[in-house]
Amino acid sequence: MTAEGTEYRALVERIGKVERENRRMKRIALALLIFPLALLLMAQSQATRVVDANEFTLKDVSGHTRARLWFGQKPGKSPKAVLLTFYDATGKRDLITLAADSAEQSANLNLGGLITGSPSLSLSADAKGAYASLESTGNKLQGIQLSAEAEKSRLSVSGTGDASKGGVNLTDGAEGGQLQIKDAQNNASVQILANGRDGVSVLDREGRSALLLGDHLSFGDTQQNFPAVLYGGKEGPFLNLQDAQGFNVQLGVSKTITTSGQRRTSSAASLRMFNDKGEIVWWAP
Repeated sequence: MTAEGTEYRALVERIGKVERENRRMKRIALALLIFPLALLLMAQSQATRVVDANEFTLKDVSGHTRARLWFGQKPGKSPKAVLLTFYDATGKRDLITLAADSAEQSANLNLGGLITGSPSLSLSADAKGAYASLESTGNKLQGIQLSAEAEKSRLSVSGTGDASKGGVNLTDGAEGGQLQIKDAQNNASVQILANGRDGVSVLDREGRSALLLGDHLSFGDTQQNFPAVLYGGKEGPFLNLQDAQGFNVQLGVSKTITTSGQRRTSSAASLRMFNDKGEIVWWAP
């Protein structure tokens, strides 16, 4: 082979090598251009992706449930409540529950054990008002409950398992306030009222009025009568004692009508006795 043939062949090989390098560079450049576009399209696709499910559960490597987004233990076809619950390391005891109930238009945050019934702190709000409670057992009040509604506020302290029975209730509203102290059977109680009614009311174990205190002091009996009344009114004070047959005696200021039809108002130093028909049988002076 001549020298010219050798040079021509070498030139062809160099040109072929350059063309191959050029094609490879074009492929690399094209790949560098397509890859970011593909990532951008993937990101846009994931951002608009919708996942439909009835429940989401987060489990640890041991298979224990640590968090759930669910509809509760017995959801219907159209559940009203949605819950987000966090569990302890065993997955058996709930620690925090956030609930939203569309039927009651309420939201509830429970720290402790709403589902398992362990001691908890609960904060809730609905269309009527806002509430806070400290409970030692689930579904039964064994502690303190605070409420602030549109027309009244309340503080309840109970240890009977029922907020309406036993313990202490302090209520304040537009008409005034009242304090109630009840026994576990919701019978015997003491009520201190500041709403236009008797100031203090005491009920016995049978739920009967034993004492009323306002502008008068009344002592009740087993027949729901008030045989002894100490009254301090506009006309003056008097003490009235009455038996079961209707006979009574009044000591102090009282208004009476004589047999002749005259109206008399006695002094505080007077004594009047009446028969069972309300007629005066004796008086002095």
